[in-house]
Amino acid sequence: RKKKKKTLITANVTNCKYELVRSSVEAVNIHVLKEDAVTLQAAYLFWYDSVVPMEKFQELKNYQRINHFPSMGEICRKDYLARNMAKWVESRPSEFNFVPRSWILPSEYNLLQIYAQDCRKKKRKSPTFIQKPSNGAMGNGIQLFRNPEKIQAAEQTIVQEYLDKPLLLDGYKIDLRLYCLVTHCDPLRAFLYKDGLVRLSTEKYVSPTEQNMDQVFMHLTNYSVNKQNEKFERHSDFDRGSKRSIKSLIAYLKNAGYDTSTLWRNICDLVVKTLIVASPHILHSYRMCRPGQSPHSDSVCFEILGFDIFLDRKLKPWLLEVNRAPSFGGDEKIDRDIKGGVIRDALRLVNIRASDKKRNLASQKAEAQRRLFRPSQSRLSTGNLSSSAQRIFIINRRKEELKEKLSWVRKEAAREDHENANLGGYTRIFPCIDRIQRERYTNLLSDAFQLFLQSRSAPFQKNIIDHYRPHNEDEILNMIEQCEAEEGIPLTKSKPLSSMPVLTPPPKSTSKRYSDESSSDSSDSSDRFNTKTVYFAGEIRKREVPPTPSSTPSIIAQSAPTTRDQNRCQTFQLSRASRCDTPASSRCVRSTIARPTSEEGSFLIHTRHNRRHYDARLDDDQAMALVMRGREDENTQRTLAALERTRIKYPGKNDDQADEILDHIIQNWKSHKPKIASYWLVKLDSVKRKKVIDIVRGNVQAIMTRIWRCAEVDQIRLMRLFNRVFNRMHSGRGQGLWNCFTTSRQGSNSWETIFSKSTDSVSEVELQCCRRIVRLSKDCLLIVYQFASDAK
Repeated sequence: RKKKKKTLITANVTNCKYELVRSSVEAVNIHVLKEDAVTLQAAYLFWYDSVVPMEKFQELKNYQRINHFPSMGEICRKDYLARNMAKWVESRPSEFNFVPRSWILPSEYNLLQIYAQDCRKKKRKSPTFIQKPSNGAMGNGIQLFRNPEKIQAAEQTIVQEYLDKPLLLDGYKIDLRLYCLVTHCDPLRAFLYKDGLVRLSTEKYVSPTEQNMDQVFMHLTNYSVNKQNEKFERHSDFDRGSKRSIKSLIAYLKNAGYDTSTLWRNICDLVVKTLIVASPHILHSYRMCRPGQSPHSDSVCFEILGFDIFLDRKLKPWLLEVNRAPSFGGDEKIDRDIKGGVIRDALRLVNIRASDKKRNLASQKAEAQRRLFRPSQSRLSTGNLSSSAQRIFIINRRKEELKEKLSWVRKEAAREDHENANLGGYTRIFPCIDRIQRERYTNLLSDAFQLFLQSRSAPFQKNIIDHYRPHNEDEILNMIEQCEAEEGIPLTKSKPLSSMPVLTPPPKSTSKRYSDESSSDSSDSSDRFNTKTVYFAGEIRKREVPPTPSSTPSIIAQSAPTTRDQNRCQTFQLSRASRCDTPASSRCVRSTIARPTSEEGSFLIHTRHNRRHYDARLDDDQAMALVMRGREDENTQRTLAALERTRIKYPGKNDDQADEILDHIIQNWKSHKPKIASYWLVKLDSVKRKKVIDIVRGNVQAIMTRIWRCAEVDQIRLMRLFNRVFNRMHSGRGQGLWNCFTTSRQGSNSWETIFSKSTDSVSEVELQCCRRIVRLSKDCLLIVYQFASDAK
């Protein structure tokens, strides 16, 4: 027998400049692709030194991994970190007392001056201030001031109260560089490396005065700054020189009589709370980039963060900043040893496997079959079912939820087993083992979603509480057995067979039924719906106009009625036992294929490698694929037709009058353009811009639900394309949609680059659907703008 070729796990590191990353990747048996390799975009691992475009997160397959999370800048940009921490200091001052007092310039310049004046009035010691660029790095642009009036407020910077009582090591000021690995955000999982770097200044520390304010080698500990000093000392020992290991510092402090256990607990607490601050933003952005991906699934993102921590004389840790692209340069042996371990152990924890690709492709195929052929649960639950049938349906739905939870609990247990076996130099800091501490962090995480997402926080908070609550596998199994007992299924029956479907024999005229159904669908495609779905946008102008249904812009999809019988799969009858795990696609297709007799079935079961069995299975798959492809093409065409009929309505005006308003704006575009740009890009914040786009998104989802007869429309390929377009239009603080106005109203191709860069091919019909969505979004913005202008 020919030996199978081993599947290689590949990595694309063309966007990485560090040789240490390449060598560490290869050290864990991941093959680094060359820059001219044709399979670069199919790599399992992508490593970026810089910020990753949002489109890249959307294009990733489920088996691929990338070393960044979207929206991690909420704690990695100094101004964003200061703004987010300020909210927490106000609501939980005792929990978030590890950040220096900060001001964001130029917006908070007056508050800075008021604080300095209060210090002088109270005859307090005049504080020293340190000014840093909001998005700077490597010590560039940092200045110290004794007099805040000398600080320039013209640029985007952050000013902090200088911590002037540091812990000194051999007389030098120090700070710590610690490495934190985040493997998941849905839910949050984080690890802290137990070693790191201690960076020393190269001039003996003296408290800041007017005479030594400019001595950066004394007050700054950045390696990129101090390595330029001739006094910078390189040493092969990790406990000597201007760069040392954290383990050597812990040993030094322990010998000096300090409580190093409490110090490490405080550092872990600081890191976890900082991640909690960013968690709502990261999770929200991740779900927008990966719509339809089920919670608890393997994350396509991971990230190694560099935490810069200051220790004062009382050994209290203070957070200075968080780096989302920490340097992995290997200038010295200490760098190669510590940073190399950080990368290698992180990749082992991420657990990239060669089988992930095949497993994910099979999962996508099964999900597509289930989605295309299974009637939506909403139709079954609201149908004309008897009381007993409704009871059985509710029990089955409960049983499905329990089975899903059981699968998740087992998956989490397997994940923890892998993590415990591959921690290396890491320790897991969240979720933590201590029950009291875990509940404390869970409450903080729930409060974080309430603080930053407000009205949208309820589903996130429920997921958090449900996930971090301990689950017992035996209890879930008992609840499943209880459901089966209530359903009337004997408990002595084999569990795997208790939910197998019972199919009725297919009618003789199966082909005729299909032809009748097809002709019926095609004849009714032009007038399929008559339901009006209205989404209001008046709340984006709460101050100007009360949001009433009669005075708000809406979007309406109109069509003719449909019948319930046409929406059901007519190739099988639904019995009690057929409401189960087996996908409706399997029941639907297999019922139309001649089944073997009992003797043939026995022969096929006991001879799996028999050629006839293989051919039959191949024919089954081919038939199913043909049916799926035809159904998808038909539904895509019907979706396009429905989108073409969808119009933007202006309150109190008919369609012709709304078109006249749009035409008037376009004809006088030069005069309206600056006003619309100011309204969209400046006056509306991110939440209100999203509401405008969601007017179109919500109605598109309603159209997809009716046409595709599926409750989970985000799982459909076409809806995933639509979500990429919506995300593109909302990106760049609204700049994505505004760029669509760069050409004529008939369409702009600026957003189409998200498909040209993707490896997935997009058909012409799908592209027309996307163009229609862009057109509706542009019209919606113009109508909302005109409506707001008329309301003044």
